[in-house]
Amino acid sequence: MQSITLPAIDVPDHVTQTPLGKVIVPGVRIPERMVVIDPALIQDLIEKARNASDLGYNNYSVKFPVGAAVVMADDPEGQIFTAANCENAVLNSGICAERALLHYVVAQGFRRIKYLAVSTPHRDKDITLRSPCGLCRQTIAEFADEKTLIFLDRQQQGVLADVLDIDRLLPYPAIRKIVARL
Repeated sequence: MQSITLPAIDVPDHVTQTPLGKVIVPGVRIPERMVVIDPALIQDLIEKARNASDLGYNNYSVKFPVGAAVVMADDPEGQIFTAANCENAVLNSGICAERALLHYVVAQGFRRIKYLAVSTPHRDKDITLRSPCGLCRQTIAEFADEKTLIFLDRQQQGVLADVLDIDRLLPYPAIRKIVARL
């Protein structure tokens, strides 16, 4: 186990005056956090996500396989579950690896993500090519808490993964506000 720091993010609102009133681009303020990770488990998750990406069904896109692996915080056995994306000729009926995986583990009775790893063919520095889509981010938020960590594969020598918490992955999640009102 090892402690790491997720750095603070402090981007102020950007305000532009127009003839009809102000337009505001909301800033993001996320405090620094210390988290504890298990590098050996992360390495195992990344490898299993890579292997799962090889099993994906992606005949309709630009051959964009995605694999995901998860350990659920409420699983006393600490099992690693995996899934891959599955496309369909009717594009909206396919499913991303992350959502396929989370739908499966929820059906097994689990509700809280501990670690989630995602691997794509774009294992490079451009995080925009490797991070989950909006639907997946919101689904991850549904089953994440303040301890959840998301690891994005780079497949870069000497780099285990990029690490994010849910606040850094999805700074404006709808789900927390809705649940807080219930």
